[in-house]
Amino acid sequence: MKRYRKETNCLNCGATVNGKFCSECGQENIETREPFWTFLFHSIGHYFHFDSKFINSLTPLITEPGKLTLAHINGKRAAYFPPVTMYLFISLFFFLILSSKKPNLEPGKISEDGNKVIKMEIDSLQAVNKNKGLSVPERKKNESRIKELSLLQKNFNDFSRGFQDGSQSKVDLQIAEDSIYQNLRTYENQQAKLPVEKRDTWLEQFFIKKNFQLKQEYGDQLYNKVLEAVQNHLPKMMFVLMPLFALILSLSFYKSKLYFIDHLVNTLHVHSFLFLLYITIELIAMAWPSADDFLIGIGMVVSTWYVYRAMRTVYQRSRWHTVFKLGLLGLLYFLLLSFGFIGVFAFSFISL
Repeated sequence: MKRYRKETNCLNCGATVNGKFCSECGQENIETREPFWTFLFHSIGHYFHFDSKFINSLTPLITEPGKLTLAHINGKRAAYFPPVTMYLFISLFFFLILSSKKPNLEPGKISEDGNKVIKMEIDSLQAVNKNKGLSVPERKKNESRIKELSLLQKNFNDFSRGFQDGSQSKVDLQIAEDSIYQNLRTYENQQAKLPVEKRDTWLEQFFIKKNFQLKQEYGDQLYNKVLEAVQNHLPKMMFVLMPLFALILSLSFYKSKLYFIDHLVNTLHVHSFLFLLYITIELIAMAWPSADDFLIGIGMVVSTWYVYRAMRTVYQRSRWHTVFKLGLLGLLYFLLLSFGFIGVFAFSFISL
């Protein structure tokens, strides 16, 4: 139980205290000398006060999309977690789980799986062509497709062979004009022989030469190393993109008369929920590995519904107006996220 001081001077700032709290600095006017058990009780009480504040925020975040944002806009903030703190707290666990899934790409395995799929399609087309009742145009169409698949199969074999002997550095898996350079010197010699207008641009040359350098250093693990670097940069990318997402919202709902910070708070709350959803899906997937596809489908449905409900709650628009905005914002969000991933991937590749 708290014991309040009889003295009216604040121990922290020296101001006169009228009541239980100092009006100048906010410190509670309680006895500072207390037994161990009282100290322990107060410490636990402060912890659960913090914890209850988080729970008070977590419940509406999950069950009432947009309510936390509206509360923040209307000035009801004391009972809830600050939006930035909540985002950082939840995203910490989100990215910890994400980083625990180490990339393990095997180029040889990729080409092997690709070969299996191609062989199945070739066998299927050849079986169809054995049908005597098949029309001539259909037969020719199938034969043309078989040739394309055979050439693609050859490319996959070259791709796999290159990684197995350690000499493969650049493989273009396109059907036509396949280009394989054994080493950097071969590439530079090939470029020197070409007319200036047909040479690779300086950017292409930079990435190709960088690829040779990294392939020599990391070998088959190059792609895994790049993906690990991407994982490390994702938290920073998402944090930087938050204001851009908020900007898209503010431009889409400019008639709402909300401040930019209000759109940013909505963005933080929505992403906090999406991160929580992903964490939940991952935890369920660990216990139920065979349900991956089902869980992904459920996650897409729930996330779409949540964003829709949050938009309706915060921006107070009609159902169809919100649906239209949701589709438009979804496209813009996807484009922005794609550019972000491309930028992070390029930066990760360059910075290795």
